Amino acid sequence: EEAIVVSLGLQHSFVLDDVFDFLREATARDVLVQALLAAPMFTTRWRWNVQRSLMLERYLGGGRKMPANLARMKAEDLLVAAFPQVLACPETLPGGPIPIPDEHPIVRQTISDCLTEAMDLDGFLDVLRGLQDGSIERIAVDTAEPSAFARGILSSQPYTFLDDAPLEERRTQAVMTRRILDVQLADDLGALDPAAVARVREEAWPTPTCADDVHEALLWMGFVRDDEAPHWRPWLADLEAAGRVAHVESRFVAIEVWRDPKRHDAKALLRGRLEVLGPFTAGPDSPDYPLLLQLEAEGVVLRTRLDGATAWCERRLLARIHRYTLDTLRREIEPVSVADFERFLRAWQHVDDEFRLDGPAGVRAVIDQLAGYEIPAAAWEAEVLPARVRGYRSEWLDEVMLTGGATWARLWGAATSPVSRTPIALFPREDLPLWQGLAEGTSRPDPSPLAAAVLTGLGEYGALFVPELMRVTRLDRDATDEALGELVAMGRVTCDTFAGLRALLASGPRPQRPSMGGATGRWSLLRSFGHACRAGDDGSEPSDVAEHLARQLLRRTGVVFRRTLARERLPIPWRDIARACRRLETRGEIRGGRFVAGVDGEQYALVEAIALMRRLRRRPVPLGLPERPAADPLYGLFGAP
Repeated sequence: EEAIVVSLGLQHSFVLDDVFDFLREATARDVLVQALLAAPMFTTRWRWNVQRSLMLERYLGGGRKMPANLARMKAEDLLVAAFPQVLACPETLPGGPIPIPDEHPIVRQTISDCLTEAMDLDGFLDVLRGLQDGSIERIAVDTAEPSAFARGILSSQPYTFLDDAPLEERRTQAVMTRRILDVQLADDLGALDPAAVARVREEAWPTPTCADDVHEALLWMGFVRDDEAPHWRPWLADLEAAGRVAHVESRFVAIEVWRDPKRHDAKALLRGRLEVLGPFTAGPDSPDYPLLLQLEAEGVVLRTRLDGATAWCERRLLARIHRYTLDTLRREIEPVSVADFERFLRAWQHVDDEFRLDGPAGVRAVIDQLAGYEIPAAAWEAEVLPARVRGYRSEWLDEVMLTGGATWARLWGAATSPVSRTPIALFPREDLPLWQGLAEGTSRPDPSPLAAAVLTGLGEYGALFVPELMRVTRLDRDATDEALGELVAMGRVTCDTFAGLRALLASGPRPQRPSMGGATGRWSLLRSFGHACRAGDDGSEPSDVAEHLARQLLRRTGVVFRRTLARERLPIPWRDIARACRRLETRGEIRGGRFVAGVDGEQYALVEAIALMRRLRRRPVPLGLPERPAADPLYGLFGAP
């Protein structure tokens, strides 16, 4: 149906493209008939056909049904009479294909049933015909482990295969596979780990301690070039002076190898070199290419891919590289330490210098990642954004907001406080109804008379610039500033740029304060951006809100577990976030598992976050990481530093 499995021994090796020519349409039926004669399907359908043709009675005397074991024995007796070669011992049969008695109608019918009922002969021939005429694309790939499609056939039940060998004896059970295969990373299955390649090359290369060891190594490795082992030169010079080594064409060769025609044969020398070189590239233009093809046919060398090019490697060394590659992958999926996870968070949230962002696009990316997380208003531009965006400029944040990309508001709590210490959240403008719906249950104190006048003005006239607001409310500059600061702290108003909040944050003598003109944007009531919806309003289900928050948390920290909610003020319990993550895992959007050691409970992560954690874990551990300010989302996730 989906695959054809060809099991090979250690002595088999050939060009992978040759597999497509193993079977031809003209001979495929005859080969398949010879194969099915030894399969259980043939005797099962023979017993069925002899019973329905009345050659084998179904009932004994007295109307009793014939027992299954007795029917099997009698059916085999009939098969011996009609087609004795099927049940004969293989060593007693003559060489070549078994002759088929097509003149026997039951034999002919049984073979037809096997080919058309148990198997799809016509479909099989169509596949072979398509491979030959090019209508089916032929791609040969050598991988360290099976792909997502190959895994399905390797793990199928024994009845999938033609032979009746038990499951424990099948070669497919010896194929090393991952317990969990990420389909998005399936393209990397054939990639050899560079560290594994370097390790095998180091292990395969001789490590002599004296001149005799060098001579012994040259006897089996063929030769060594001048530039391959510079630290061997003193020993090679002594051996050359003693007449035990010859220096020919920039190569050192043992005298015994040089004088023996069989050992000096080009193929024999190349075979020895393969045992110490590891993978190396050699194209069709290489003088070694014909010899490599011969060694491949003998099963000595195998083809692989190295740095995107076809490479050759001695069979034993390549198997070791594959084993080391799988071992590395298994170590990488082990949980990272808390220290490694904190390193990952600095990279994931773009605090690490290598991962910092640039320009207005970088500001928008930070807002998307930290959406809904409240930070003191003064810390956004003093500590948070400059740490994540190179050369941060306040104009970039205003540009993002003026183009409708983001907005700001106080979501949780309503206690009056200085504007600089008022918690403010930034988030995409299109998500404002959802965030307002989550914060709708927050109690709001009654505004002061000045703030009430500003609320009335904004409610009657809509969004207003500061001069317009002063004219409508008949308040002076200081009173307007005080009222707006109070309403910001209560979570009642916002501005279409961050410049309005920035102006409220300014301190110092009046001449140094920026003008609160039109450049600071228009102020408006939060509810004017759209109806604040709770979970379940506007057709949204509570599970949809939980999924949105789960995605936001994953975007913020890459990995989500109960402790990641410690500094969040989301009015939703962890159980709802966990259920949403389980649904996302079921759909294959995220991964569940154990990603951070020392953390209890369920853990879920984005695929790209797992890849980044693996990459960072390979790097040396820095001596120390600078502490982040207390207002930064990275501060104190695992306790105060």
